[in-house]
Formats: sequence, structure tokens, C-alpha cells
Amino acid sequence: LERNAHARAPTASPPTAAGAQPVTPEQFAPWAGVYRDLWFGDVTICARAGAVHFAAAKSPKLAGTVLRLHARYVVHWDNPSVDPDAWLDFHAASGEQPITLRMAKLDPLGDFSSDYEDLHLARAGECR
Repeated sequence: LERNAHARAPTASPPTAAGAQPVTPEQFAPWAGVYRDLWFGDVTICARAGAVHFAAAKSPKLAGTVLRLHARYVVHWDNPSVDPDAWLDFHAASGEQPITLRMAKLDPLGDFSSDYEDLHLARAGECR
């Protein structure tokens, strides 16, 4: 039998945000704001208590701290029952198009029910 190319070896650990560093509001300023997905609603990614905090209006469990891991941003959820953490990939505004945000599971083999990849978030406003 061929091994599934996406299967993780039984002893391999899933990717984690270990080693990630908190992002300062100043570092994150170009991307901070309120983002909107037509189905999911609003997400705020704004400064709070000297850090950058992610909060989904319709899903209060989806709240966490934005970190930098290597050259990418990741959100580490406050609630340990939310799994897995998520990559935040921002794309600069272009012409009439606003800044957009795509999300993906930090662990690509993580819980398939976290539909981060289905979100199409576009910047809709400034942080309050």
C-alpha cells in the first residue's frame, strides 16, 4: 500500500506557534483594522494592551494574539479548545481593491472543520 502523501508520521508533532514572538501595534500598523467576510462577518485586528488582538464578532471563541513566526503572522487563540492556530496572510491594497486577508491552518493536517481557507476577508475600516 502507498502511504498517503499528506499523512503525518505517527511520531511527528504538528506545527505549533512555539517560538513565535508577539507583534507590537507599531509593527502591525499597516494591516490593523476591521476586516469583513460576507458570510462570517467582522473581524477586528487591533492594538490592545500593547499587543495586537484578533477578535471575530460572530465567534467569540475566535479571539487571540497576533504573533510573528519567521516571516509570517499567526494568530494564537486565547481559548485552548480552538484548534488549530491560524496563519494570517495579508495582501496589499491594489487600485480600488482594499487590503485582503486570507487565513489557513497552522497545521495543514489539523481539524478539517476549521474552515479558515473559506474566508475572504477584506479591510472594511479602521480600528476604533
